[in-house]
Amino acid sequence: MGSGNRGGVTNIAWGKPRFVMMRPTPLRIFVFFSLTSLAGADLSDLWITEVQPSTGQVEVTNVSEATVTASAPLPFCHRLIYSTSIPQGTSFGPGESRVFSIAGLNAADSDLWLYLTSNFPDATQITSGLKWGPAPGVGRAESASIAGKWSGVSDGTAVPGTAAESIQLIGPDPFNVAHWAVRPIDLGHFPEFQIGFTAFTLTGNQISLQWEGSVPPYQVQSSPGLPPVWKFETEPLDVPSASFAIEGDPERLFFRVISGEDAVVPLTAEYQLTFVATWSAATHPTDFPGSPHFSGLIGGTHSAAFEMWALGGIASQGMEDMAEFGGKGNLRAEVQAAIQSGTADAVISGNGITVSPSQVSVTFTLPQSHPLVSVVSMIAPSPDWFVGVHDLPLFENNRWRDEVVVSLDPYDAGTDSGVTYISPNADVTPHIPIAKITGFPFSSAPPLGTFTFRRID
Repeated sequence: MGSGNRGGVTNIAWGKPRFVMMRPTPLRIFVFFSLTSLAGADLSDLWITEVQPSTGQVEVTNVSEATVTASAPLPFCHRLIYSTSIPQGTSFGPGESRVFSIAGLNAADSDLWLYLTSNFPDATQITSGLKWGPAPGVGRAESASIAGKWSGVSDGTAVPGTAAESIQLIGPDPFNVAHWAVRPIDLGHFPEFQIGFTAFTLTGNQISLQWEGSVPPYQVQSSPGLPPVWKFETEPLDVPSASFAIEGDPERLFFRVISGEDAVVPLTAEYQLTFVATWSAATHPTDFPGSPHFSGLIGGTHSAAFEMWALGGIASQGMEDMAEFGGKGNLRAEVQAAIQSGTADAVISGNGITVSPSQVSVTFTLPQSHPLVSVVSMIAPSPDWFVGVHDLPLFENNRWRDEVVVSLDPYDAGTDSGVTYISPNADVTPHIPIAKITGFPFSSAPPLGTFTFRRID
């Protein structure tokens, strides 16, 4: 997790009435809370959140917003051994983690459970726990499974591969094997700046949030579920509050606030696409045609729900028209239909290259909700050959990419059987899958040029 001015604890609202710490990466803590009610803190809010089996170090976190104090010793159990307890009187502040040492943990195959009482046969007294390694029924794993506390006696979490790794809770259910994962060690490590939600209201699909802590700028993100897939809901903010409309079931949405240098990501970005064509008689001497040119650029910005073209896919009517005649109309209509359905955001349309080699540019804007780009251009003359990119992400890891350069190989749209640049028209019915051309006339030849996507805003 971060420290210094990288930002603070990120906070996420969701539809369960308790607080849960979550660590998807070493740079984040996520605090979940209900949109409808908050549960009071008690000893059951002390959860095992990280285990380093090779050293026996165990992190226990108070996943509530109130201080929790052990009114009696809270024992750990591993492989039916009960040698260590959280001492009576130990206090955990809101969200606080403490690290304890437990001797004798089996690094390759074991289990670990935190109990409310010393009534060890009663698995309902377990506050949290996990099993790692392949053997079923290790220690109390079977009784925890029978009591509905663990996902299954044969379900073990991954075992750390090195001494620099630990098993960490990465989801809201400490008894679900899918919510544990191997991560770099992060025992008891908290960022210096914490963000805590102080108020929220929900009216219809409009949510208003307020928080405190850390430093601006801030941004709010949401995710429709776990594992989280974050999208930004706001531009960078100078004040610790935000109101915005949400989509979907509000009690199943997750929210977080990021701050500091992490919170400077605009919702949209403008790019310039520069098509540099290097195709020439010098670079591609085999059967090189007269009047070498490329048709006008055509494509769109879209989400993963839309596919304009792909290797191994079958060309649409729009792709066929583009690859055979340089036509834009039907492909533009296909992108516009996707815009109407919400899977695309904009058409990209630019000039072609009248004589290759040369270059041409076009600008476009895309939002985080539709971060992928697909653009094509016909190799002309040719039967049904083209260059292009598909499903290229310009927004990754919560950041707009500054520049992406793509080498342009020749593709066959699979709609015409011609084998030379000026072969007569010979339609293929049914169409065959789109494929990269590796033989005549492009055998052992370099790419035909590049697409460079450069952020300009």
